[in-house]
Amino acid sequence: MIGGLAYAFPTSVLIAVIVMRKRRGNPGAYTVLVGEFVRILAFAAVIGIAVGVYEDLHWPAVLIGIVAAVSSYFVILFKKY
Repeated sequence: MIGGLAYAFPTSVLIAVIVMRKRRGNPGAYTVLVGEFVRILAFAAVIGIAVGVYEDLHWPAVLIGIVAAVSSYFVILFKKY
């Protein structure tokens, strides 16, 4: 669950920022580029904090959670259309 949330939460925040900027006009490439950079840093920070907090972290479960979160966006994309 930690792996999935570490990916899904920063991605959801980035999408919310882009949607809010789109309502005011065109969000632009700069917003997306900086947002993606911040999203990757936030993902790495959450994983780093999880490693520090949980000493007996089960890495296969973390990796499976990350893969499940990443692939869920593709499922939503194909289900919508």
